Amino acid sequence: MQTLDTYAENTIHHKASYLIGKHGFTTSDKDDIEQDLRLTLLTRQAQFTRSKGKWSTFVARVLERRIANIIRDRQAAIRDYRRSNPCDFIDETNDGHRSCLAEHSAAQDENRRDLHIDLTDVLANLPDEERTICAALMRGNITDTARQLGRSRKYIHKIIHRLREVFSAHGLDMYHGC
Repeated sequence: MQTLDTYAENTIHHKASYLIGKHGFTTSDKDDIEQDLRLTLLTRQAQFTRSKGKWSTFVARVLERRIANIIRDRQAAIRDYRRSNPCDFIDETNDGHRSCLAEHSAAQDENRRDLHIDLTDVLANLPDEERTICAALMRGNITDTARQLGRSRKYIHKIIHRLREVFSAHGLDMYHGC
């Protein structure tokens, strides 16, 4: 069983503590963050070469990269239509009249709720691999998904084409633009 030295453990604890209260992380996330950082460092530990640098530098860089990826993934997952203020969007008609689009948002919210329900039903009936690809595409792009799943981009594009057909067959294309 591999273990980390005191310096690495202290650095992991410090960096996880620093994230609490930032980027939507709470105290309850601290143990999960520490475990993620510990696992990352343990898996990358074999890549450390003493002749190329100091252990402390290696630990700092590996953890900084992982934290940046955790934050990026977290922010991608929380991009949410409900977080925008409807008045951020202004509708300007041909006669120059400007109005807040808040009156449109109630109908859009209802459409989005319907889409969520319909999409959940369709996803539940997909094969595991296609469901996994959908989940990965919600967090990243095609290249990241292919890399993460060990598949070619061509294969991911093929699955996306098939998913579009499935979604269309279940009437989900009517939500285009939601």
